[in-house]
Amino acid sequence: MPTLSLITAVHPLGADFLAETIAQVTEQKLPADWSVEWLVQEDGTDPRLRRHFDGVPAVSFEANNGQYGPALTRNIALTRATGELTGVLDQDDVLLPGALAQLIGHFDVPRIVWAAGQADDLLPDGSRRAYESALPAGVLEPGVVNDWAVEHGGVWPIQFAGLMVRTQALRAVGGWGTGPGHEDNTLFVALSEYCAGYNDPSVLWLYRQHAAQMTQHSGPYRRGDGKVMALQRLHALRHPTAPPLRHEDVSFLEAAPGQKFASGWWHSG
Repeated sequence: MPTLSLITAVHPLGADFLAETIAQVTEQKLPADWSVEWLVQEDGTDPRLRRHFDGVPAVSFEANNGQYGPALTRNIALTRATGELTGVLDQDDVLLPGALAQLIGHFDVPRIVWAAGQADDLLPDGSRRAYESALPAGVLEPGVVNDWAVEHGGVWPIQFAGLMVRTQALRAVGGWGTGPGHEDNTLFVALSEYCAGYNDPSVLWLYRQHAAQMTQHSGPYRRGDGKVMALQRLHALRHPTAPPLRHEDVSFLEAAPGQKFASGWWHSG
């Protein structure tokens, strides 16, 4: 029976939405013969969230007993994955009905290594804000997404928090980058440079906007160091014998804490 390994890094900050997240995962209907193992990994020196998952089917819960950050926490969970596919879900996001099955179906094509759907923002008042996909729906050949990012200020137009990947490929690129933020970019640069993926046009999850989320605050995430690392990695992948790309030679679009670019912003760029 094929298995999907679903990784969720949890932390007491943002745990107010765990009951909703658990309900959304347990209500997912997978394709025939598929099973799910939900790998929940708690970050922080004072683990306290295990009780939320007691009795939840298919959950494998472990705690770091240390403060490691989201990337390393996901990577620790990845060492426990046994599924052919690995999906990611943040503890505070909303997984819509049928989302997992929708993405799993794209992997019937052997050359598809990653797949992602679209996400609306879920605003504090309960309303939703939609975003136009910058990329065409369907198969995206290796390098296509990275080309777009280079041409648009280091912005990768993929909804990473709902990404699904072949587990072997995810491990081959080293899992999530453990730099100062933008850990998804660092992973995806290598993954999409060499592997074809699928951009599903359906809205499969909601990105919850709330005060406790990491992207609402200043610090290394907003300084852009992670974006610099991602763009330097892409340069190294494409030009392995060239002189290293210097930090001061990397240009990218910066965002203030909590800022998201408007839908279709690239049309005026």
